[in-house]
Amino acid sequence: MSAETRSAWYVASFRDHDTHEGVYVPATGQVHGRCGARFRPVPVGWPPRPGPLPGKPPDPGQICHACYRAALVDGRADQ
Repeated sequence: MSAETRSAWYVASFRDHDTHEGVYVPATGQVHGRCGARFRPVPVGWPPRPGPLPGKPPDPGQICHACYRAALVDGRADQ
C-alpha cells in the first residue's frame, strides 16, 4: 500500500470529535475520512506542518465517533 492510500488520523479542526481516520488525496489536497467527511487537514506538530498525526490521537475527545467505531470493527482502535 502506498503512502498516499494508507489510512491515518488527520485533524480537521481543533473542535471535539473532529479528528478523523482517512486517506489523504494529493490531487485535491483533501482527506477522505472513513466517516464520509472531506476536509483539508489542519497542520499539526511543532513547527506546524501538514500531514497525519504520528499515531492515534491521545485524547479520545478528539476522535470522530464514526471513525473510531470503524477502527474498532477493524481491530485497529488502539493503533
